[in-house]
Amino acid sequence: MAPWYHVTEETPMKYRLLALALLCNPVCASAQYKTGKLLEDGVWKAPTPQMALDAIMADPNRGREAAVAVLRQTIETRSPAELDAFADELGRLIVEGTQQQEFVATLALRVASKQDNDGIPYRRAVYVLIRAYESLKDHDYEKARSVLADVGMAGGADYLRGIFESSMPPEKPCIHQGLEIPPGEIQCPHRRNAWCDAGDVLIRYTEAGPAPEDVWPLCFGSVKTERGWMRII
Repeated sequence: MAPWYHVTEETPMKYRLLALALLCNPVCASAQYKTGKLLEDGVWKAPTPQMALDAIMADPNRGREAAVAVLRQTIETRSPAELDAFADELGRLIVEGTQQQEFVATLALRVASKQDNDGIPYRRAVYVLIRAYESLKDHDYEKARSVLADVGMAGGADYLRGIFESSMPPEKPCIHQGLEIPPGEIQCPHRRNAWCDAGDVLIRYTEAGPAPEDVWPLCFGSVKTERGWMRII
């Protein structure tokens, strides 16, 4: 027996329309989600900054597309003051939020800065990421290092170059794993070295980086092989 939603020429029009709506619903919902709209009370709505922020706080993955839509103004136009206030809240989540919230906030800012996506690039994104890095570097360096990579991907080459040129490289190279380490000596002194981290991000994510051979062997024990660079740590 055919299911009730099996449509034939004899099916009344109102039931044809109902079946079409039900079949379309998962696809339409996915399309609406990807545009950044949020479902509220059964209705897909253009997100306000507060709606996007609330979505990130409740379910980071659900709020990601909404945050990008707000910053790039792909659905509705907003004043610079509204966008800046929202971006600052994302910056706060990077510093104070959970790991998921931090990830979504940095991703939203990074995507919002790009030139090759829909909507209008949000040019202040790199500044918000830089400010988050500055807030983190003295008390959570591992998290700060991650944000520094986002600074590079968001177009912050000049800032990274400033860190690289004003910092000092490690006095000793990273000791390869597997070699005997003298008692009391740190295996890789670069672990909290701004010169190494800024140089690494410049090489990986910008066109203004130093030569890999000047940074990677010293900082990470990297070895160049026929297949490219092999990172020891």
